[in-house]
Amino acid sequence: MNDVSHLPGRRRFGWYRPKPNGVMDHSIIARPLEEDNWREFRHYTRVVEYLRPYMVDYLALADDFEAVERAEMEIGEALSRQFEVGLVAIPAGVDANANAQRRIGNFLGAASAFRDRTKTRLLAEFGKESDEASAFEAATNHWFDTSLAYRCLCQLRNYAQHQELPISFVPINAERGADGAMRARIRLQLYPATLAASSRISKKVRAELKTLGTDPLDLSVFAAEYMKAHNGLMALVLGLYAPRLEEMAHYAAAIYRLFEIPHDVVPVIWEGEDPEATPSSQRRAIMMGFDELLRAFALRERLSLSAAQ
Repeated sequence: MNDVSHLPGRRRFGWYRPKPNGVMDHSIIARPLEEDNWREFRHYTRVVEYLRPYMVDYLALADDFEAVERAEMEIGEALSRQFEVGLVAIPAGVDANANAQRRIGNFLGAASAFRDRTKTRLLAEFGKESDEASAFEAATNHWFDTSLAYRCLCQLRNYAQHQELPISFVPINAERGADGAMRARIRLQLYPATLAASSRISKKVRAELKTLGTDPLDLSVFAAEYMKAHNGLMALVLGLYAPRLEEMAHYAAAIYRLFEIPHDVVPVIWEGEDPEATPSSQRRAIMMGFDELLRAFALRERLSLSAAQ
């Protein structure tokens, strides 16, 4: 879908159906696309190309959040295995700390990258004074103003660029299970007093952190709230592109209907010479992006349902 030039007589609608052992069924509509057909195709399907970078950044962020979600369980399991050979040694504790630092650092970095890149793309595509750019700016401001977790973890990202994260596994509880094996349970905790003492945290947030005292904060709870904010930001982005996604959906329905494309195949545009005179090895398939369209709709629905809970 990246080739915007028209190749007269070389592109035709069609489809393929993957089969076992690397073979496929396929169909090629004999009539080639005219230039108007190609321009129409590009007009309606380019929206998924515009959305693709947002999807990449969001999916990377979601994966990093899931790694943070699993941290307490997986680090606890790793420490539990140490009890099989004795007490938890210092190197094992260092490894566990590095594991936690990596997961949290990746999550904070992915969240920051998602926001910064989204803002940059919206400005580039729609302009500084556009409703789209303004809506995203307003949404990030809303989360910063209303969510302590959002404010804190935004600041923690900058802090972590220069100093180690002020987190701890304390308390580490070890209990003997019914099978006689020792199992460790940990909690990831964030110390607000450490952040409040750093000049790398804004004065406003430092003052707020000082009011929280010295008791540690549950980092897993903060991470979940932070991810909820970014789910909302991604839902907003999908909403901004919703009219064009709807146009593409209508176009896709027309293509399926016009060319009687089965719903268990992959629709494509075949590029090559006349199929009656050219071996199939000399053709290539241009994906239409309808699978990405369905994925965008499914993600938007999931995020909307999640926000309503």
